[in-house]
Amino acid sequence: MSALRNEAAPTNFLEGSNVALVSRSLDTTDCPMRQRRRIVRKCASPAWVLALVVVAGCGPSEPARISVGGQVSYRGKPVDDGIVSFLPMVGTFGPTVSAPIREGGYRLTQEEGLYVGDYRVEIEAFRKTGRKVRDLVGPDRRLSEPPMIEERQMFLPPKFNLDSTLAISVTPESTIFDFPLED
Repeated sequence: MSALRNEAAPTNFLEGSNVALVSRSLDTTDCPMRQRRRIVRKCASPAWVLALVVVAGCGPSEPARISVGGQVSYRGKPVDDGIVSFLPMVGTFGPTVSAPIREGGYRLTQEEGLYVGDYRVEIEAFRKTGRKVRDLVGPDRRLSEPPMIEERQMFLPPKFNLDSTLAISVTPESTIFDFPLED
């Protein structure tokens, strides 16, 4: 057995290797990351944190909404029941906003209004058919017998809603938008 053993080989497998070198390089007392942590701990005092919160809270606020309103008619007659929706075009900030049309008019308050910019407009108008139907979309739809309501039918052509090319530009000076719709 002793003939196979190389007597010159180290008895400890770590001898002669770079392990000691590696273990010395893992000493983190002078590590740049440790130095950064010390700096952060010194700078992260409550006063600094408060200052950052105050500065972050002073950024630009959301733009002001603008109250808009107007009249909607179809073939010269006021639309009694409907919805007008304003969809922001590319470059305009904000969500789609809708307003009910009642007795020919609609209104969005400043709180629910539009931002300055360009909008595509979709208008839906409804009329009663005279028939009663079960309310399958209202709050009582899950009852075994949903209540009966008057049926309403949309009567405007798609060129005023799904395929609408109606558009407006909202500015602080331009807030009244009438839509006299004709075929």
